[in-house]
Amino acid sequence: MRVAVIGAGIVGAACAWHLARRGADVVVVDDGGAAASGASFAWINAAWGNREDYAHLRMAGMEGWHALAPALGDAAARRTGSLSWDLPDDALAEAARVQPGWGYDVRLVSRAEARAREPLLRDPPPHALLAPAEGSVEPEAAAAALLGGIERVRGRAVAVERGVRLDRGHVAADHVVLACGAGVPALAATAGVDLPWSAPSGLIARTRPVAARLSGLVIAPDCHVRQRPDGALLIGSDFGGSDPGADPAAVAGDLVDRARRLLAVEAALDGWTVGRRPTPGDGHAVVGPLAEDVSVAFTHSGVTLAPALGRMVAAWAVDGRLDPVAVPFGAARFAAA
Repeated sequence: MRVAVIGAGIVGAACAWHLARRGADVVVVDDGGAAASGASFAWINAAWGNREDYAHLRMAGMEGWHALAPALGDAAARRTGSLSWDLPDDALAEAARVQPGWGYDVRLVSRAEARAREPLLRDPPPHALLAPAEGSVEPEAAAAALLGGIERVRGRAVAVERGVRLDRGHVAADHVVLACGAGVPALAATAGVDLPWSAPSGLIARTRPVAARLSGLVIAPDCHVRQRPDGALLIGSDFGGSDPGADPAAVAGDLVDRARRLLAVEAALDGWTVGRRPTPGDGHAVVGPLAEDVSVAFTHSGVTLAPALGRMVAAWAVDGRLDPVAVPFGAARFAAA
């Protein structure tokens, strides 16, 4: 079975890897443009603010990263845990009460526990949520590892048509997977499906490497911070990034100032990324069959969900089996709305 995956970001890479593992003959179509993956905060989580079925989908993504670790080697995700207090006290308490009943490992910790976990915090909060299973990944490195050995074709996909029609040429395939982020809706339209969506921009600031180390992600009201393996801090006003506005350099500088107020570190701005956050109309992922011989994996939470969406799409494309966890997140829900 020949399957064309459109998109070489982390979602497309996960789809391609899982399809190849199921014995499909996979070709990845990639236009070489900037993917959202490289501009992501890359927090792997099923944190507060999700309804239960979506939390289970996100937990499947988290477990999927654990399962992928042997294949990824040095590019594997890191389970560092997170400390979060980017919510009012009553919402923190509600998350700590409800989410463990869904099978999610999260609990409230005191100021003393927060200080012990993250000694770099200048003023730890009275209460915070500790989620030990959360973590992060470097998405571009992970995507490259997953795509190793898989055929790739450079070109811009313009339509789904007995495979993929490119701006120059055609890639024949028995099945097509749309996993190209902001490019998905236009290609879905060529298959007769209208997917409502938006793509806000998000800026993530990056510092020069700092010697001091965070234990895990710090999700504070004023900014979200994680540390890469090289010691650099990534900072956003939230996990989606900040509005870059008319002066992204000033926005990035302000984020570093916020991080310095939050953490006892000497951090200097090294640069920033601005990426589009392709988001389905209701904010939840779209996964599974889209049309005859066409599947989709479309989501804002690409880093968290990539392993699960890849596995689910592969099972559908090769075996015609849709994971029950994916059922609420099919494209048909928009036609029924």
